[in-house]
Amino acid sequence: MITIDDLPPAIGLASAPEAASAPPIVGDDSRARIVALLAEHHGNVSAVARALQTSRSQIHRLMARYGISGK
Repeated sequence: MITIDDLPPAIGLASAPEAASAPPIVGDDSRARIVALLAEHHGNVSAVARALQTSRSQIHRLMARYGISGK
């Protein structure tokens, strides 16, 4: 079994800081947060995805889940 200790430092630590600093998207206030960011970014899904450090497709999935229209 390969563990993180078996990897070179550059690879082993490459994803750890991002994972720790990325804001969670799913939670109690997710819908309100997405709606607020869409309003702040004038409906620009790409800008919302950048703000949440995720992909546009993830934002579209969350919008569909929470019944948020794109317009």
